[in-house]
Amino acid sequence: MCGIAAVYGEQTEIDPLHMSAAAEPMLQRISHRGPDDSDHRIVGRHAWLGHTRLSIVDLDGGRQPLGPPDGWSLVCNGEIYNQQSLRAELGESHFATSSDNEPALVLLRLHGPAALDRLQGMWALCAASPDGRFVAARDPLGIKPLYWARSDGALYFASELRAFPESAQPAAEAFPPGCYWTP
Repeated sequence: MCGIAAVYGEQTEIDPLHMSAAAEPMLQRISHRGPDDSDHRIVGRHAWLGHTRLSIVDLDGGRQPLGPPDGWSLVCNGEIYNQQSLRAELGESHFATSSDNEPALVLLRLHGPAALDRLQGMWALCAASPDGRFVAARDPLGIKPLYWARSDGALYFASELRAFPESAQPAAEAFPPGCYWTP
């Protein structure tokens, strides 16, 4: 089990200091989901991604957020069962790690969010690019949890309701299974 948290600023650019101060406590509130590691990244001017990790696959290279700071970044909770066949199909040159979540990142980069329907497994993810693109998505059966809330001009996403800031908790609801959202 891992934990993900993300914030997408709808109306305005994110002030990095304000965003970190507001978003980092989200990870602290779900630290029990990923005791092995925790990291976060501000992506572009509108997004923050955070991850708490329980290391199972690619213990050394699977640290999240996945992706280079100047391209798509992704946080994911779950397991992609068909990751080996996707790697073979998409070409190993597109991959930097052995993480079973990286095929989701490569599919986004090469084919956009509609390609996420090619993932077989149980997963919930958030991804962002420096140019303002953002995606939140969940597996078709909704096995892995993902919640979202709109509050104070931002959209919040997390693996657990307790992660949300108090101001966003009343608006939080389950993200629908088998769907993705983009701004």
